[in-house]
Amino acid sequence: MSLVTVACIESDLIFIPYPDTAGFASMVLSIEAESGHDLLAADLEVGASALRSSITVEAGEPWETHALLFEKDLSLLGLGPGVLEPAPPHELHPLRLEADAILSRPGTSDSGVRWSRSTEAPDRFRPLLVRNPDPFSFCPELEFSQVELVGATTDVRFMVRLNETEVLAGTSKLYVGNAEVMEQRLYVIEWLGGELEVRSIDVPDTLRLRALTLDADGQIWFAGIGGELFRLTLDEASVSGREFAPGLWPGLDPYWLRVTRNAFWMMDGFGDIYVGARTGTSGVQWRPEPIFSFERGTGRGVLTGELLARGENEVWAVKATERKVVRLRFEGGAFLDPMIDRSLEGVAAIGLSALAEIDGLGVLVGMTDGEIQRYDEGLGSWASLGPSRFTQVAYAVAPAADGFVMAGGTGLFNFYSHPEGYCPLDAMGYKGLRGPSTLHFIVPFREGFLLTGASLGGVSQAVTFLVPK
Repeated sequence: MSLVTVACIESDLIFIPYPDTAGFASMVLSIEAESGHDLLAADLEVGASALRSSITVEAGEPWETHALLFEKDLSLLGLGPGVLEPAPPHELHPLRLEADAILSRPGTSDSGVRWSRSTEAPDRFRPLLVRNPDPFSFCPELEFSQVELVGATTDVRFMVRLNETEVLAGTSKLYVGNAEVMEQRLYVIEWLGGELEVRSIDVPDTLRLRALTLDADGQIWFAGIGGELFRLTLDEASVSGREFAPGLWPGLDPYWLRVTRNAFWMMDGFGDIYVGARTGTSGVQWRPEPIFSFERGTGRGVLTGELLARGENEVWAVKATERKVVRLRFEGGAFLDPMIDRSLEGVAAIGLSALAEIDGLGVLVGMTDGEIQRYDEGLGSWASLGPSRFTQVAYAVAPAADGFVMAGGTGLFNFYSHPEGYCPLDAMGYKGLRGPSTLHFIVPFREGFLLTGASLGGVSQAVTFLVPK
């Protein structure tokens, strides 16, 4: 009979007989003591050699042994004989769920003590994971199609989901000096009969729309070229807006607008954050100066960061040329001083380019080097989710089943599943939309994801619909 040996300080070695393994092809053993823990694997063919544990047990120290028995050889489980080394998380699945039998034995060398059958593996086996023969089986294989936004010759500036079947996207007017050289376009993208349809919406010249968001009641809000705030009405072919707050000054260029229950938050291309409080039903009172300003650098960029609304009275903000997270709150009718989190200043990225809150993961920040950091509410600190396999700026992060999707430079797109990890970029039958533009937005939409930012034919903008097969 094959034996497992455990070192003992006083008696040199303890010999543990194998359990009855008739009908099984392989076994994984757990040896536990106060001084340590070992996981060992063996094939059970005739003549299998004895296993040697590295555990050292003091006299009188309690210990115990557990065995998982399998009808498959170790090679079919992705294992080799001997001490088990854990594999990377994205290549793993729980071994305890696949065991054909579970046996336990208390810590004694008395030959009269027998193995007993258990109904569930002990806690020591819970982190035991083995290599999956298909480690990326969780990655969806994607089909994608593109629809042109006719007449859109500047980048899509905003994209939000209106309802179950409609997404609103828009470009901005392009100015050289004070002269308008490109007109503004607004589009409703609708899912009809299994296909995307796009209709153009007329925008009056009086509405110079730059940033868009929806509030908790589904109302559409726009910020204008001078910082004006509009409540927007959308019908089949046109939009109209009621101005709720005057502009801060001519030439202000909003990039992000977010609405919480009692306040409005806007960030421009420089990273200056402006706020406004609701003043009853009649309007909004803007602060005349920004409540917070990131470092300006050499000038405004394109989608240089993001605002994330959390709860009814708080937003978080990041900028792609800085590595700090700013939190702003509105409480008791007043805007509180900004809280500045500098704990990411040691990361390699130039700055932070995206923010999202994902069920099961919490707040995530995308970085300019393509990595994703997760905020641990309990510890009050950030930790990387591991190598993202991304090689470009992570401009957008959005929820997906059991995780999130991300998009960014040169049309790259990827999927993260919790707890398996990231997919390789070619595992989904999708290697990215190569083109001069980046993917700035993702909207979970019907059975898939709607993205925009990639050009079509190098001229007009397009939306891209990705659907898992």
